[in-house]
Amino acid sequence: MEITKMPDKSQIESEIQTHFQGEGIELERDEDLFSSGQVDSMALMQAVAHLEATYGLKIPPGDLVPENFRTVEVMADYVIQRR
Repeated sequence: MEITKMPDKSQIESEIQTHFQGEGIELERDEDLFSSGQVDSMALMQAVAHLEATYGLKIPPGDLVPENFRTVEVMADYVIQRR
């Protein structure tokens, strides 16, 4: 379901955390996804696809770098920036 009105950052963070919880992954908003060992490349790509579908984004391949997806907080900032 695509969201038409952009939620605020805390709502986006909560939604991302809920997505990961559905995959059995519990993350704090500032927890490093890569060093935590909880998120592998497949889970990250599923999260990217989820962000695209939920927020109506098209994330270009050049943006698929760790700096844009390192934490839930960074992902929320990225979503806000891309909208």
